[in-house]
Amino acid sequence: MTGPHPTPGPPSSASATNPPPGVQTDPDEGLVRAIGLGSAVLLVVGAVVGSGALVYNTLVERPVESVAGLGLVALGLPFYWYWRKETGHRVRRNPVPIR
Repeated sequence: MTGPHPTPGPPSSASATNPPPGVQTDPDEGLVRAIGLGSAVLLVVGAVVGSGALVYNTLVERPVESVAGLGLVALGLPFYWYWRKETGHRVRRNPVPIR
């Protein structure tokens, strides 16, 4: 049956990867589209929990070395903030809505 509206179906590969002109896409959408939202959330939560466990274990097992390492990272933060400000990379507070 033909009508004014196309039959709904799975998107073609071209429309799934390339949005129409003028439509802004989220740069972080690629991971969610590739593995699904639930899997992406589990992956991020797992990475954060795993990293936290590693830091905790290092603090317990080798406190002097781990505090020295955290201090070294903390010393680099002002340089990171300075160069980030100079290059203009800032988080947008009011992002453009994505369709």
